[in-house]
Amino acid sequence: MNDATPRPNIQTDLEPVPPRPPGVRDAVGAPRPPGVPAVANIGLGILGIVGAGFLFTTSHAMIKLIALEYSVIQLVFFRSLFALIPLAPFLMKDGPEALKTKRPGMHAFRTLSGLASMACFFYALSFLPLADITAINFTMPLFATALSVPLLGEKVGWRRWTAVIVGFTGILLMVRPGASIFDPANMIALLSAFLYALAVIAMRQLGKTERSTTTTLYFTVACTLVSGAMLPFVWRTPGLLDLIPLVMLGLLGGFGQLLMTLAYRSAPPAIVAPFDYVAMVWATAYGFLLWGDVPTAGVLAGAAIVIGSGLYIIHRETRVFGLWRRRPAE
Repeated sequence: MNDATPRPNIQTDLEPVPPRPPGVRDAVGAPRPPGVPAVANIGLGILGIVGAGFLFTTSHAMIKLIALEYSVIQLVFFRSLFALIPLAPFLMKDGPEALKTKRPGMHAFRTLSGLASMACFFYALSFLPLADITAINFTMPLFATALSVPLLGEKVGWRRWTAVIVGFTGILLMVRPGASIFDPANMIALLSAFLYALAVIAMRQLGKTERSTTTTLYFTVACTLVSGAMLPFVWRTPGLLDLIPLVMLGLLGGFGQLLMTLAYRSAPPAIVAPFDYVAMVWATAYGFLLWGDVPTAGVLAGAAIVIGSGLYIIHRETRVFGLWRRRPAE
């Protein structure tokens, strides 16, 4: 779920757990081989991913309630700063080791792409129904699969290419072909998914050599510092009623990230990843209860196609690589 983590991841909310060398510690656990849960617990894995989706979607609903009142920069700042609170105990577990990196350039690329994705996602939230932007965010795996060829040199077979092409037809249904296809909010939501896919690819590269705590620490702190540096130019002092959702969106994002990581440590990715799509249920429920939004037939049909394509890509990548790249977050 991107808040830039978004998604898984998102960031974005949300962020995927990339493969890492044996013996490298997870953000919330002990050393384990890449792609292999320390202890298989399917029930806990499913519960973790569904809970993470609920927390991410709840934070997105809070953002939507106040997004027109505050700058995207201020929203990113609160999201990043207060996410450090639930993450802090796990980030400090590695001590100074968490600061060591041999790839500052890749961290910078991951930060820039993830930060830009989060900002685009928050902006689009101001104008799109929650279910619509959640469905569009599910296109991230399609972009990641397509980008893995030029950026990672991966070989994508005809089955996954077919799934990508079919998935993009679902995108056209969701953004409603015709005049509205050029709706800036739809395009910015798609841009957020594309940028998040770039962040996921960067995390896959970083996961080969870096601790997950290092990746999380650099990204979250960098987002806080960058948005904080720009904050004086856009700051609006929030009232008490607004301060509550501003703080909660960061706390919920941080706890959601921990649940996401726990989910992928507890059960095989091929089992856990499909339950990320339950976030569509939470988004539809919030949209209807808070704003009276009901997804159109085009959005539902497009979401079904995109989700189906994503599930097939999960299936194929699990068979080819034995793991999946989908989500925890910022």
